[in-house]
Amino acid sequence: MSEAVAEGRRTPPDALLVLSGLVLVLLGVPSELIVAPLGAAGTPAQILGILLLLWWLVSRLSPRGPGVEGIGPVKWLLLALALAFMLSYIRGVGEPGSMAERNSADRAVLSLMAWSGILLSVADGLASRERLDRLLRLVAAGVVGIAVLGMVQFFFGIDIAHLFTIPGLSTNHSFGSLVQRSDFRRVSGTTIHPIEFGVVLSMALPLIIHFAIHSKERRWLWWGSAASVAFALPMSVARTAMLGGAVSMLIAFWGWPRRIKLRALLMVPPGLVAMSILVPGLLGTIRGLFLNASTDPSTTGRLEDYDAVWFYFTQDPWTGRGIGTFIPSLYRTLDNQYLGTLVETGLVGLLTLLALLGGGVLTTFVLRERLTGPADRSLASALGAALAVPFVAMVTFDGLAFPMCAGLTFLLLGAVASMWRLDQQQRVPVSQIVTRPPSRWIPWVVAVEVATIGVLVPYVWWVESQSVRYEAYTTVLVDVPRTANGNPYLRVGSADRAASVLQSDLVGPAVRADLDARFPRADYGVSVGYGSLERDSDVIVSSSQLRMRAVAATPEEAVRLRTALLDVAERELTRLQNDAGITDPRLLLVVRVVSQPDVVTETGSRKRALAAAGLVFLLVTGSAAAAVSRDVRGRGQRTTAGDQAPSMSRDGDPEPSAATAHTSVTAASAPLRGSP
Repeated sequence: MSEAVAEGRRTPPDALLVLSGLVLVLLGVPSELIVAPLGAAGTPAQILGILLLLWWLVSRLSPRGPGVEGIGPVKWLLLALALAFMLSYIRGVGEPGSMAERNSADRAVLSLMAWSGILLSVADGLASRERLDRLLRLVAAGVVGIAVLGMVQFFFGIDIAHLFTIPGLSTNHSFGSLVQRSDFRRVSGTTIHPIEFGVVLSMALPLIIHFAIHSKERRWLWWGSAASVAFALPMSVARTAMLGGAVSMLIAFWGWPRRIKLRALLMVPPGLVAMSILVPGLLGTIRGLFLNASTDPSTTGRLEDYDAVWFYFTQDPWTGRGIGTFIPSLYRTLDNQYLGTLVETGLVGLLTLLALLGGGVLTTFVLRERLTGPADRSLASALGAALAVPFVAMVTFDGLAFPMCAGLTFLLLGAVASMWRLDQQQRVPVSQIVTRPPSRWIPWVVAVEVATIGVLVPYVWWVESQSVRYEAYTTVLVDVPRTANGNPYLRVGSADRAASVLQSDLVGPAVRADLDARFPRADYGVSVGYGSLERDSDVIVSSSQLRMRAVAATPEEAVRLRTALLDVAERELTRLQNDAGITDPRLLLVVRVVSQPDVVTETGSRKRALAAAGLVFLLVTGSAAAAVSRDVRGRGQRTTAGDQAPSMSRDGDPEPSAATAHTSVTAASAPLRGSP
């Protein structure tokens, strides 16, 4: 059956203006400024990212949307990430959980939508390489501004919080305050944290140097900008930032011309000397951070996370406990994005995240080999170096929790996808793009739909089967009464201290092993005051009150576990008194207060789970249709002279064949190097 040739494909509406606005709000507006009714998900950059996703979806509905050359590895990896995260979302909201966890999961999905909108609009919304360069120049200039602001903070100690008063935006958390580390101010610019400040600068530095090498005018300005960013980078006083900067420079160095490599090597020693003179002691402090890492509390705290992560991972190893549900205020802060992703989205989510970040870097290497123009190859190397920073930094930094770092990462991934698309448009002329008849591609889409339903239905049913749990609560008040002769326990400790020690014993390995053996299908939590009831939480408060929660599949088992937990608490408290030399039970009292209602029923959100399953189905169906509805004429066959793709000259311009010399290739598709 013959295939109808597509009548032509108009260039998608150029989104440079809107994307420029996105860059300005992403880099220029502190992420703690939000639209109050939307909560933490209401940052201006995130709202604009979601609107860009809607624009991209509407533009893709056009029958003249992108052909097969518009689909590249980065987009496929983004799809895999989105599917993995949405499957995790189904698990998170379909099972019992607190309202705080469900709301956090919803915000995580909004963030995913914003990241996707940024990536896809950059990938498909720029008509030429010249337009892409304009956007990346704006990114580089914005990061230079952040670096300058950081230097002002470092040298003058200016709190920037009062400088940002934007009508319609509210402060989600305090920002702009300066913290100290080893007698040096740690700066953050418009980012949330000094580590994010350093990571963002490390990502932009290769791009700035690229423009310094290949700009046709004002190169001195770009070189000065590169020096400013490199000078400001250590002011974050963060190991992660310095490691990211080293990784980006090593990869970028590989792609520089030989003369630039030599100049860079010659400039390193005087640069270090200048830094030592202008900021005495800073380089020594940075060196000490690495040499003393094994005894640094931040390092030991990160290592302590692994035991807790292992427990939660073993509970839900494949799809995790739910994207966005591992809330720091309930569980613990994980300064490792990969561990957080493993807990929330399981192995599937972690592998897709690694594939997206690592695949973006590898795609730049492929582009560097395929492209011929020096500027094109240099930009590919710079983007690869920039994306290597979050790939490495997220081992010690929860980068996706920081809006500027996450947004910039997906913007640069979109730039890689844009370069891939523009290169493919030169390799695959419009005349070779064909639209397959429905009879050729609809059966494939139907087969994919059937397979998707075959996976989703059992998965949702399995989640639904665990959508009810029963919780029994109680409160224990530890009291140290005063007596006529004085209570000797008051000299030994206090009620708050006794409560803290008792809580540590109740959640310790000995007691937990005993209760887990007696109640294998149940769980419990104990907190001091209004701390967290979750396992392995690092949320610590001081109080003489202990809260206890027993969780089970039946209300009867929950009550029995609560009773056993109270008995163990009395036994442990008696042991503590004996260890303190107090045998009079009147001197240390335990008051039981059982909460009402006696047992609480927790259920999952079926509506959210079904809506997410429907979205997964639409994602898979739409992607399958986009992949198989169009093809390249003569794929796998020898092309004729009239259909031969143009070859590439060494400067990156197309060289039309003799049979098509009269036809303008650039009129049919956007040239990689862009039009003047």
